[in-house]
Amino acid sequence: MRCAALKLPHSKLCSSSQIVISLYFRYSMFCFSMPCSEFGRNRRFASSHSGECTYQSIVLAYPIFFTKTAKMGVINQPSGQIKLTNVSLVKMKKGKKRFEIACYQNKVQDWRLRVEKDLDEVLQIPLVFTNVSKGQVANNEDLLNSFGTTNHDEIILEILDKGEIQLNEKERSANLQQKQNEFLNLISTKCINPRSKKRYPPSMIQKALGQLKYHLNPTKATKLQALDAIKLLISTQVIPIARAQMKVKITVLLRVKEAFKEYIEPMLHKVESENESAKLFEAVAIIDPSHYKEIVDLLLGEDPAKMKKGEGSVEVLDMVALQE
Repeated sequence: MRCAALKLPHSKLCSSSQIVISLYFRYSMFCFSMPCSEFGRNRRFASSHSGECTYQSIVLAYPIFFTKTAKMGVINQPSGQIKLTNVSLVKMKKGKKRFEIACYQNKVQDWRLRVEKDLDEVLQIPLVFTNVSKGQVANNEDLLNSFGTTNHDEIILEILDKGEIQLNEKERSANLQQKQNEFLNLISTKCINPRSKKRYPPSMIQKALGQLKYHLNPTKATKLQALDAIKLLISTQVIPIARAQMKVKITVLLRVKEAFKEYIEPMLHKVESENESAKLFEAVAIIDPSHYKEIVDLLLGEDPAKMKKGEGSVEVLDMVALQE
């Protein structure tokens, strides 16, 4: 009921009290020409004076309005919809049947990582369901045909270890945020500003990737995506950025020192120190991460014509060699 219908001075919807007041005055004007006793059927609220009008008289005159007004503040919720807000479902399809178990949030991953060993702390209900939200428990015939047993404990363990985890909205959001933080930290630790020789904070990395419209894919490996993002940042130079260099110690037999000088030393950015003993030759150097695999392959004897396996080794001293 709008104010225009009641000719009130306000343009917005009226409250219940405003509507009652308006009805009260309009009904009062009507009562001057017609007694309430003649208008209402219930004479208990009627007055012998033709000009009297009470709140009870209005209620009698407009019973439908007051019944609806009393219910205006009530919002009906769908009773048939069940939301499992504190349950993580683990599902497994066997044959043509799908089975589910109800677990506590974040406990399934702990169980698979062997952090949690108490099954009671993982399961909400120690039963196998065909539909958890409807409370449909799997019958023994389906369990026997699908798993070859009716032992719920054995089946639950198999579903826990091999089933598909259905994450709820909060868990998905938390996992995505964790992956995003890991992704940004990887880039931050592997890259530096070549001018200042300092790392970029993750927030600046995120802003630069946002300008390039690069988005993290939650289904792909974080490290591979981080390496791809580093290549993109370096090639576009949205911000001055370069791969941080590595500090390594390379040890070779003294008799292959010449091979080291010929094949490995050209890949070193800077040799910080060299040490020679009776049988070994050691060098501490700064290298570009892109050359690390080539050096490892060479020392593992991938090309026997240059160096053989067992003639040298490489040790990483610092993954990010910053020049202060």
